[in-house]
Amino acid sequence: MVRSLPDEIIHELLSPALHVPDEEFSATVPHTAYVRPLESASAILLVSKSWLRIATPLLYNVVILRSRGQVQALELALRSRGSDLGRFIKKLRIEGGYTVALEKILAKAKNLTDIALTLELGKGENVKGICQSVRSIMDALEEYIPKWTKLTVFTMRHSPSSTDMGLPVSHNEIFARALKSAPNLRTVVLPGIESPMFEVIGHIPNYLLTLAGIPSLQEIRSDTRARRPMKPQCIRTFQKSPRLAELIDLTLLDAVPKKTFIYPPQLTADPALEDAIWDRVLSFVYATKARRPTAWYHGVVSYDRGDYDDFDGDSMDDFNEWIYRPPRRVRPLLVCKRFLRLGTPYMYGRLMTSTPEKLQTLLHKFDEQPLLGQHVRQLCLNDWAHKNRADTSRLLSHLPRLASLTAEEHDPLVLPWKLFDELSVRCGATLDTFEGLPVEKPEGNKQVDPIVFSRLVNMQFFSWESNVVFYTTKKNTDAFAKLEELMISRADVSFYTVLSRMELPALRCVIFTADKLSSSHVFFKKHGGKLEKLIISDAVFGVDILNYCPSIRVLSIVSNRHLQIRSPIETFKQCDSHPLLERIVFRALSGSVQTDEHGDKHPDKFLSTFDRTLFPSLHEIEHMLFGWNLAEAEMLKHPYVKWAEKFQKEGVELVQSPGENYRPRRLFVSRSSKRRGD
Repeated sequence: MVRSLPDEIIHELLSPALHVPDEEFSATVPHTAYVRPLESASAILLVSKSWLRIATPLLYNVVILRSRGQVQALELALRSRGSDLGRFIKKLRIEGGYTVALEKILAKAKNLTDIALTLELGKGENVKGICQSVRSIMDALEEYIPKWTKLTVFTMRHSPSSTDMGLPVSHNEIFARALKSAPNLRTVVLPGIESPMFEVIGHIPNYLLTLAGIPSLQEIRSDTRARRPMKPQCIRTFQKSPRLAELIDLTLLDAVPKKTFIYPPQLTADPALEDAIWDRVLSFVYATKARRPTAWYHGVVSYDRGDYDDFDGDSMDDFNEWIYRPPRRVRPLLVCKRFLRLGTPYMYGRLMTSTPEKLQTLLHKFDEQPLLGQHVRQLCLNDWAHKNRADTSRLLSHLPRLASLTAEEHDPLVLPWKLFDELSVRCGATLDTFEGLPVEKPEGNKQVDPIVFSRLVNMQFFSWESNVVFYTTKKNTDAFAKLEELMISRADVSFYTVLSRMELPALRCVIFTADKLSSSHVFFKKHGGKLEKLIISDAVFGVDILNYCPSIRVLSIVSNRHLQIRSPIETFKQCDSHPLLERIVFRALSGSVQTDEHGDKHPDKFLSTFDRTLFPSLHEIEHMLFGWNLAEAEMLKHPYVKWAEKFQKEGVELVQSPGENYRPRRLFVSRSSKRRGD
């Protein structure tokens, strides 16, 4: 390869890829990620000899050791013949792998300027290696800190806690004693310096008094990422020590500085432009994605913070102020008349009737101002607020442009058939989402006309949970012409017959969570060929259903039983070839899986009998047990590592969530294993 770039430019290009931010190097969380689903940074060195020469100092500049295998590999590299890699190590972070090899690594790192130690050991680890090198950590600090003439900033990890209340000596006290002899220490960063814990303690902890006695110290400041106003009682506590009050900037902590805002004069000159800009701003203020009950089946964690702020106060006065604070969605409208006019359509764009009182307030508002109902596009209902179905019908009558009607996942509203029929008449032209709302049978269990589905001309996402019986004599071929996703949780046989007589040209995804197939075969036989994604209960998944869907790219098998997934081994052994299938997903009803006879043994059997040739495009199998973000000791015991390595050679990744691929690790090899030649 002809070189066209000088070393300096290549150095600048490679630096960002091999850079470790100071925040990550000095992070005080218990563990940074042991395994990351990324390609190893050392792969950059394999591109060419020039890249190897230029990137090697960058790679070794900051070294983070998280396992005994990594420590062993680094020690081997440093003691190899002619190796001078140790001189490149400037920063060393040790999160694990405490072995005797650490002594040799520290001896080779002559230019070390920064070191970060975490002493939370995993099973089978000990600090023998590090102790042999620097003896006791605190003794070493007291001995060497006077020699660290360039140490100017020290960050403590621990916030004030109960250990500062006269109980055993805190970590901060140990470090404070060691820092007394630091010749040029200027700044100490203490997370939680504004913590209300000082108000509880009522006195100045010993370690702060020790720090205040350091002659060279100029300031003690808080971690700016977690800054909060300090309580007056805390300020009075610190003012008991004049030296400490001098070091801590109490004025900044006492009040949050106010920013001066100057309104741009260009906006007042053009009212139309002013409205357009503020309308755009408010659209982002109120922007939110509707919570869909089917989100979990697609592997999406749905979270809505609601209308109120999270409580972050420390006292009853703070709580009283918080509870009477206007809801978050209302506050922008209180700024000025322009915000009220421009923001009203956005605030009413998505409504959630969470309580009967809120529903009555909303109905009263719509009765007074009927035009407000035209702004409502998304509505979420729950059973508690809608005990009176007449109020629900009255609410829907005010919403002529309703596009999305959903229910709360844990308290869904059951719609009477009459109300569902009224909904199709009133909102059928605009409604595109109907999810999570079971429908009751009509009185007398009468058969009903499926013409109701023909009115939903704009429906794209539809879920059905009902035993309503339909007439099957009529054909509604044009119904649900725009339907893309269909979820069936419970249905009568007649419902599948009605669907089989529709064309459903846009249908691409089916979520089938019913416990019984009933006569759904007639539906899958008609529409299975157009599906690209199938999400189905493991209780009903079988060979016939899979063979009816030859074009699917994603197959998700879900379990309605708590914490159990049953892998359909025989189904995959007997099915036809599926050349387009790319992903197979196993998902349990809950967020975790127990390693019992259903959750542990079945994935193992499934992997051992899986025929890769039937699925040539497959590149990922997802299961909750295929998690690789583990410490070294847990990784060694992981039952699916061998399968991950085997399938990876065949081009298939075993993952716990999309993109978190398994990457082989350098594992620790004991001396006994070396002697045996293992």
